[in-house]
Amino acid sequence: MSQTGPLEKRPATGRSTATLGWLMVPAAVVVGMPGLFFAANSGTPGAMVTGDFSVLVAALSAAAGLRCAAA
Repeated sequence: MSQTGPLEKRPATGRSTATLGWLMVPAAVVVGMPGLFFAANSGTPGAMVTGDFSVLVAALSAAAGLRCAAA
């Protein structure tokens, strides 16, 4: 159809065996490990450095996501 009409369904080009639930498991581990470290070492220099690097990684991930979305 035209640009204003309903979109035609296209067959999927690839098939992913990973479902959202299985992708959430490693994400929870990645988020949980620093959380436990910060809870155990609150206010120590090691926790502050780890927090700084966590913020840096989050900013770089956001920038990479914006770059991919703009392409």
